[in-house]
Amino acid sequence: MGGNPLSITDLLLINKRYKCEVPDRTCGVHGSVKCRNGGFVNPNDCTRCVCPFGLTGVLCTKRDRGRLNDGPCGADLEATSTWKTVKGSIWTGEIDPNTDYVFTHCHWLIKAPPHVKIILKFVNVESSGKSPLSCLRGGTELKTGDFHVGGFKFCKENQIAPFHEFVTDSNLALINLFVHFGATEFEIKYKLLSSEDFHSVYV
Repeated sequence: MGGNPLSITDLLLINKRYKCEVPDRTCGVHGSVKCRNGGFVNPNDCTRCVCPFGLTGVLCTKRDRGRLNDGPCGADLEATSTWKTVKGSIWTGEIDPNTDYVFTHCHWLIKAPPHVKIILKFVNVESSGKSPLSCLRGGTELKTGDFHVGGFKFCKENQIAPFHEFVTDSNLALINLFVHFGATEFEIKYKLLSSEDFHSVYV
């Protein structure tokens, strides 16, 4: 806890602590929505969900359009049987300790057909943070499974084992690029997982 922004697990924990979870008596047995992708019912509105970072919509099925220079960023992508490349970068300007930076974030939601998984591998990842182990200033988060929990966060290329490939648990992958101040960037290749990939993949 204590990250910026608060994670979905932080928000759920706070709601449990202060007994703000949505009970049947509030929404009725059939009155609340069925949230997806790790979201939970909004205690202030039984018709909407509180969504994990990077997702939005009534049921948490849509990509957050992000915030970059007061405009949207990121993309909705479709995985195919051939490798594709997605790149993302954010730069907030020269680092100034007297500047109040706005949290900047972009998101890429990669989809495959139902019941088909996605394989991904990093080509590059970089951040202007000085610490090789901390993504405090910014970094790239890759979510390949339960969106309710945090994903793999990287801000330096040496944090990733050489030739490591990631495989999704379902037909969705989510890439979150975030910066508090400074710069961060990534390059990831992705495609549909096939039987030919099984001999070389480890998670």
